[in-house]
Amino acid sequence: MSFSKTLPTGQVIDGIPDGTTEEQIKQYAIGSGLATEEDYNIDQATKADYISTVTETGGAVAGALYGASLGTAFGPVGSVVGGLLGGAVGAGTGYFSGELANHMLRTETSTLTQQRKNH
Repeated sequence: MSFSKTLPTGQVIDGIPDGTTEEQIKQYAIGSGLATEEDYNIDQATKADYISTVTETGGAVAGALYGASLGTAFGPVGSVVGGLLGGAVGAGTGYFSGELANHMLRTETSTLTQQRKNH
């Protein structure tokens, strides 16, 4: 049996024999010029951190727009207050959903890494 592995560069290596370690794949990729040591030194955790930032920002913008649209029934002051309250609620919702997605991504990555080590 064999498996495929996506390198940090995005290139895929097919036909890797079962039992091949991550370190062996890394050394093969670097030795073959498919990747560099720097490609492997990228902090993968920081990519997951972007999820929280994006969902928080998106939630804040959507909440502010929705709150402002509801507040227009009460005139300009209602629009401002509705926008502020909607933005706060949207940012909070976006933050917590982003943190949940971030946690799930990190857990899944950790689980996959552990499964590969055990095989």
